[in-house]
Amino acid sequence: MADDSAVLLERLNRKWKECDRIYHEVARRSGLSDCAFWIMYGLVCADGPLPQKNMSQAWQYSKQTVASALQQLERQGLIVVRLAEGSRRDKVIELTETGDAFCDRHVRPVLQSERQALQSMGAERAEALIETMGHYLQLLSQVIDERRG
Repeated sequence: MADDSAVLLERLNRKWKECDRIYHEVARRSGLSDCAFWIMYGLVCADGPLPQKNMSQAWQYSKQTVASALQQLERQGLIVVRLAEGSRRDKVIELTETGDAFCDRHVRPVLQSERQALQSMGAERAEALIETMGHYLQLLSQVIDERRG
């Protein structure tokens, strides 16, 4: 079984890397870093302003990486970072008109492609994929945490 699990792990990790490569290439073609692309993706999915503090956790990037990406996006005029209504320190991120047009060219087509791929799989297989990935990641995190502890 040990040999079988080694082969399975190699296959699984190659698929993860293939997925990473696809999204990295999409981000590169759009002229953005991976993190900046995922911020724009998150804004499109939210269809409105997003709390800045949620970005790191939602997209699994460090706060420093998110802050750097936000600065890049602001300099390009794609987003605005402003104080949340009624707050003195919590900030929200929102698309500018330029950012929305950018998303029309680079982000929304990716979402459409993802939806088409999932629909082509069929609802049952797509749900099984998501559930299985979630279960695997939960178990992996648990085992890694136990070995650290």
